[in-house]
Amino acid sequence: MIRTHCFLFALILCFVSTFAQTGPGGVGKTDGSSNLVLWLNPDKGSNTGNTWTDQSGNGYDFSSSNGATLNTADVNGYNSYLFNGNNNFFDKSFESDLNPSTFSIFAVNNINSTTDYKAVISSRDASSGKKGFILYSYPDSNEWVFWTGSTSIREWLKTFSGTSTVGSWTIQSIFYKSGTNGKRIFINNTLKGTSSGEMTLNTTKPFRVGAGANDQNPPKFYFNGKMGDIIMFNTVLNTAKRIIVNNYLASKYGFSLSSDDYYDEDTPTNGNFDHHVAGIGQATDGSNHTDSKGTGIVRMNTPSNLNDDDFLFWGSNTKGNLTFAATTNNYKEIISAKWRVSKRNNLGTVSVVVDLSGINLSNKPSCANLKLIVDNDSDLLSPTASYNLLPIGTDLYQANNVAFLDNDYFTIEFPKQIVLDNTQFYNGSGTANAPSVSDNCLKLLVKSTADGSVQLTENASVKDVEVETGGTLVVASAKSVTVANGIQLDGEIRLIGDAQLIQMQNGGSQVTGSGNLYRDQQSITVNTYQSGYWSSPVTTNGATYTISGVLKDGSSPTTASTNPPNINFTDIHTLDGSKTSPITISGRWLAKHVDDTNWTYPISPTTEQLNPGEGFNMKSTGGGVQNFTFKGIPNDGTYTSTINSGNYSLLGNPYPSAIDADIFLTDNQNAIDGTLYFYNSSATDNSHYVGEYSGGYATRVIGMGTPFNGGISPQKFIPVGQGFFVGRTSSGSGVVEFNNGQRVFETLGANSTFFSRSSVTNSSFPLLRIGFEFNTSDTETYKRQLAIGFRGLTQGFENGYDAIMFDKKPTDIALKVDDKEEPFVITGIENYNSDLVIPLSVYASELKEVTFKLDEKYGISENVYLKDKQTDLIYNLSDTNATLTLSPGNYDDRFYVAFKESVLNLEENQLLNTHFTVSHNRNNKKLSVVNNSNSLVKKISIYNFLGQQVATVNTQEKLKLKKIILSTTLLKEAIYFISITTDKGVINKKFY
Repeated sequence: MIRTHCFLFALILCFVSTFAQTGPGGVGKTDGSSNLVLWLNPDKGSNTGNTWTDQSGNGYDFSSSNGATLNTADVNGYNSYLFNGNNNFFDKSFESDLNPSTFSIFAVNNINSTTDYKAVISSRDASSGKKGFILYSYPDSNEWVFWTGSTSIREWLKTFSGTSTVGSWTIQSIFYKSGTNGKRIFINNTLKGTSSGEMTLNTTKPFRVGAGANDQNPPKFYFNGKMGDIIMFNTVLNTAKRIIVNNYLASKYGFSLSSDDYYDEDTPTNGNFDHHVAGIGQATDGSNHTDSKGTGIVRMNTPSNLNDDDFLFWGSNTKGNLTFAATTNNYKEIISAKWRVSKRNNLGTVSVVVDLSGINLSNKPSCANLKLIVDNDSDLLSPTASYNLLPIGTDLYQANNVAFLDNDYFTIEFPKQIVLDNTQFYNGSGTANAPSVSDNCLKLLVKSTADGSVQLTENASVKDVEVETGGTLVVASAKSVTVANGIQLDGEIRLIGDAQLIQMQNGGSQVTGSGNLYRDQQSITVNTYQSGYWSSPVTTNGATYTISGVLKDGSSPTTASTNPPNINFTDIHTLDGSKTSPITISGRWLAKHVDDTNWTYPISPTTEQLNPGEGFNMKSTGGGVQNFTFKGIPNDGTYTSTINSGNYSLLGNPYPSAIDADIFLTDNQNAIDGTLYFYNSSATDNSHYVGEYSGGYATRVIGMGTPFNGGISPQKFIPVGQGFFVGRTSSGSGVVEFNNGQRVFETLGANSTFFSRSSVTNSSFPLLRIGFEFNTSDTETYKRQLAIGFRGLTQGFENGYDAIMFDKKPTDIALKVDDKEEPFVITGIENYNSDLVIPLSVYASELKEVTFKLDEKYGISENVYLKDKQTDLIYNLSDTNATLTLSPGNYDDRFYVAFKESVLNLEENQLLNTHFTVSHNRNNKKLSVVNNSNSLVKKISIYNFLGQQVATVNTQEKLKLKKIILSTTLLKEAIYFISITTDKGVINKKFY
């Protein structure tokens, strides 16, 4: 009894398991729940010479008798039983299910001619009248006859076929039901005899195969010849189902039907697709069968346009177990079988379900879809259609709306890897089968024949990359390849323009092989006096690099075939490089600075070994922008560099991709001061003397940056080859770490710049940029920018958010941080509010005209004001710049920025002259408040210039005193406000 209690959410799965037609040709089921009551199949089950097992699911094994000889692979690769005509037979004790009142029986055999009756099947009882049925071959004539017994007339009623099939494999089909012409016998699906004979059921005797006289022991009428399948249904099959079963059996045993032979792919001419044949369709009488699976793994159902005389059959060229194996034709894993279809007329599209239980799919990547491939050619290399086989249950996969043409081929495959050869990509989900961002569980294999003529022109994510010796992977400009795991590089990877390579695995490098990656980067040092800070995305040997080993003359930018020449590095006595061919770079200025207070220079371009992540200084060729090409083994994984207190290190992006500066800073907050310094040299430099350099440092902290001298602020992403300084002022040592988690794909532009080219603000918090300018000559102007981020922090030092000024000039401007003496170029402070006041430090080395500017405000709607305490003037920087002439000196308490003019205008209330006297003794740190009137003091508060309350007096005993003395020992030297709340109002006054 089949169980049909399926949960609603598993309806599809329930449907699949409940209604799969696994009987012969896909008619009936093999779980004992259908009209299929007996299926003796020499190829299925634990068959021996004495046991023939039932495959119907009912367990009616035939095991008591003398048996017969089991011949393996006897006909078309299938087993058969040989009966000797003397004593071979099988029987099964009485079962009522094997004696139904209506039935359809199919018997396949190759009979020998004898002079005796030869029973194929017999379920008779002649001990008391005539009962049951028999399929005989008559003596001498060997004509097939269908007998039934009737107790009412006590005779055997015979339906003759008039046909002998001696010496040939054939199918005899006998159908019985009570009524007119209820008895029929077919030979090879052709109706040969019809009668209306009645039948009385055998109710006690065994069912025999290969002998008759069931009521006698030993039996009689032994079969002489070979037998194949014996199949019994307890119903009269309709015409469509009869046609399907007969086509299945004829294909299996390798002969043709004389009627309705609709499946014709089982011939040598058509490829011998003899195995696991099944079918669906509708006969001319309107009977149909619309769901079949049969003995194979392919099930079809749900024809969309079924009409009379429409059939679809399919069969395989493989009988045995199936596996998936790689093919070199299209680099897919393909199942070890093909199928072919015979289509009669047009029943529309169908659903196809494949059952892959027991088939090893461990090689199938998780993201790879199983595909049903349909082609009109047996090589299946240029499919006419391809359908995704989507999972619908355990080991079950379905494709819907599948269209077949007569004689089509189909198979099942999946891409195990994406392959590139010299003509095309294979198996990717992108354009022209190239990899895309959806292929992150597939390996990319670049064959040795790939010559770079086929480029990767879209972003791709893959599991692994292998480049064979001689092979070349070319990635188009502004595209990326992201690799989840490792790279076996025995050929070349060429990153054109701003293309990038990213690896995502954790830990050490997973790049192996001796091949090379090529990646260009341009220098913006346009004369021979300028310095630039570099790092290398590749190594010479997989562990370290020399400058000459990895840096090549890129005057001809990288293409699929360029071979950049070595650079001519001069000795230390030659000061200038030049645009020779190949280019010349001065060896004098090559330098490194690792965990030290001073440069190590000059360093040898050929022997000095640098670790990945360590940067170097280099001067360029002059004569304009110069393109360089890095060539070597790509860096990957985690790299570290130790830095000790008081030291600085010139480091740099070690990868052939951008890195996220904010993630890098966050990862290294305990190792460094939390600031990156990018050197901007000046195009106006005209001397090699350090004291005459006019360059300086653009600065980056988490979330924001400032430029140097009016340049561009370094943005969130650090490009390939970019070097930068980091420092450590904390005690002890720190370990700076680069890792793959910092890597991103970002091209040069709005958010990534080489040597600080970017100009776009993209901030998640309010931001203020104050500019400071003065002329250094008639033609040159020095520019400094300060940046304040309002991000919920404190006035104290926050590592990663406050940046010490790395390059303070004699005349300059800076920000203040509590408890720090150093000048700051970036500070992160509390959340924005319009009452804040920000003090500035200004330095003048000589009489100088300077200009204060509002460079930018982001997320701030109020105006920005500058207060000059010395002149008592307030400037609205939102409207105009403030230009002042400064005398030499350091001005720590003169200039303030605020967002309300009233905050800067807190002057003495007139009452102070008559009612209150406030004085501050800086030496004794005492603040005196004298009440000269009868005013009632309710509260006294002291605020710093940021509007933060730093002290308060609210005890009534003290407030009643005529002279109130307050200690200012804990207050730093700065401007403060005292606020006296009285019964007559509030009085405010500044004190220092």
